[in-house]
Amino acid sequence: MDQVTVASSVRFITSFTGIFFEPVIGPARPGDIVHSQAAIDLARSALGYEPVVPFYEGISRTVAWYVETAGQLTTKPDRSPAPGA
Repeated sequence: MDQVTVASSVRFITSFTGIFFEPVIGPARPGDIVHSQAAIDLARSALGYEPVVPFYEGISRTVAWYVETAGQLTTKPDRSPAPGA
């Protein structure tokens, strides 16, 4: 699997949206995680999960859905805490 950086993801998303900006990336701070990679081994073995959509294709589908749907959204999602939380 190819590694995907936050910066490359931002560039990819902005190429679809036409909203360009330069992320501000400062030096690493003590305790920062420099590289992280999700592992799906447990989901694969326990559930038989296997990704079928590559990362960037999934991002492009998500952006297309959002652009198509954004004008249809009339209410904001409820962000209040769940009862008993």
